[in-house]
Amino acid sequence: DWPGVSLFTRIMASDLSVEFTDTGANRVAFYRDGILHLTLQTRVGRHVYKLFAGLPLTYHNVELVKTTEACGKAENCSWGDFGVLTFEGFWSSGGVAKCTLPALPWKENR
Repeated sequence: DWPGVSLFTRIMASDLSVEFTDTGANRVAFYRDGILHLTLQTRVGRHVYKLFAGLPLTYHNVELVKTTEACGKAENCSWGDFGVLTFEGFWSSGGVAKCTLPALPWKENR
């Protein structure tokens, strides 16, 4: 469970939540349309966290970046263990959010 792992997608929604299962207490940075909007502090168990609401129904680029790492006793970590974080999905008011792949910046003009 590495820090810096990210999920990037394009989604049409006016509201969006994310669901995670966590064995510890991780932090995840949330970017919408290239701007950092919040950093989630997760809790142990399976929970849904609101990312945004009340926006116009349009496409948004969404990125989640894990900023903590799992570190078990076997690795002899001195800084602690934040646990394993599992992404379960995105949710919007219409149910399961439909995601598409955004244009990748390094593939433009090829």
